Amino acid sequence: MKNFNFEFVLNYSMQTFQIKPPMSFHALVEIAQERFDLTKIIEFFLEDEDNHIKSESDYFELLNFAENSGLNEIELIVKSGENKAKRKKSNSFRKSSQNYKPVNSNNKYYTPESGTINGK
Repeated sequence: MKNFNFEFVLNYSMQTFQIKPPMSFHALVEIAQERFDLTKIIEFFLEDEDNHIKSESDYFELLNFAENSGLNEIELIVKSGENKAKRKKSNSFRKSSQNYKPVNSNNKYYTPESGTINGK
């Protein structure tokens, strides 16, 4: 197994983790999933977001570039398919807008008729 002269800094939501570059893109995905507790990783990209790493060929190009340029570390930003910012739709019931209101009557002026239950 070849040792590289540089390291990757994985960055997901401002959490960073430094690793030695694995030999395959698949291994890099597994490491990031385990470290950041993710189920789906879409891609990795460099700081400028123009250089996407989505496949084995992209990964090997990145390794060759880093090895030839003499870099000490490369920051890879992890982009996940999970979006924690999305809210789930609420299943709660809302109050009906047609509330039953008590009948508003002016009972203080009411006098019951005689011979009724309320009358005398």
